[in-house]
Amino acid sequence: MAKRSEEDKLIALLSSTDRANEKLSFKWLQRFTLGGTPYGEPLNLCAPGFLPDDVRDDAWGSFEGLGWLEEGKSLVLINDHKYSATAVAIAIDPWPDTDKSIACDEELP
Repeated sequence: MAKRSEEDKLIALLSSTDRANEKLSFKWLQRFTLGGTPYGEPLNLCAPGFLPDDVRDDAWGSFEGLGWLEEGKSLVLINDHKYSATAVAIAIDPWPDTDKSIACDEELP
């Protein structure tokens, strides 16, 4: 078993929904320490350039899987899209700086 270091972190996929219409308003990746404390700012997946439009603003854009694509460098997110599964690769090294106030149903320029 590998020894854990002070630098070890967990990454969680967080999302919120509006109960009235089941739209996913926010989709974030958040790093946590192994003790469960948030570490740094969340990566807002709804900010421009991270998700395809049909996955960004859609109740069907619910991600079901998160895994390493290239350990420490990028992640792959898998969703159960309405028509077919979608895989999205996200580079996380360095951790992107995003505007966490942008909602998934917000129009982008």
